[in-house]
Amino acid sequence: MIHRSGVVDADGGVQLDPAGPLAETGERRAAVYERRHFADKLRELGADPALTSQVMERLPRHFGQPELDRAIAVLDDLPRATSHESVKLLRWLSVKVAMPRRRGAHQAHQAHQAHQGVRTVVHHVGSYLMGTLPARTRPASAG
Repeated sequence: MIHRSGVVDADGGVQLDPAGPLAETGERRAAVYERRHFADKLRELGADPALTSQVMERLPRHFGQPELDRAIAVLDDLPRATSHESVKLLRWLSVKVAMPRRRGAHQAHQAHQAHQGVRTVVHHVGSYLMGTLPARTRPASAG
């Protein structure tokens, strides 16, 4: 994301100042996940370890959504009542913790910082939903 300055005239016209020399147009890329971080987050969120381990053991160290979908399919033979919550959590987490592909040291550092921020947010959301969020970080309306 980049912040730009500019002027809005009385008629509603917008004129943006030129982008700075460090501005770069981003590319949309398929998400890549790291198995260890993904498994850690599943444990933190209270996922059923017996079910999620069946999925995680079928994944390479770095994987994308297609690999995750194929690995989740291992749970298709189980009764829906048994696997539904785990599948739902796996899919929810894949949307919330998407990380960009890393290209260089600077991009890797930025991706790591972004991932840490997402992990913190997901941790707080999970903790809030489970009622274990520390009082100092709990929203005022949460009591």
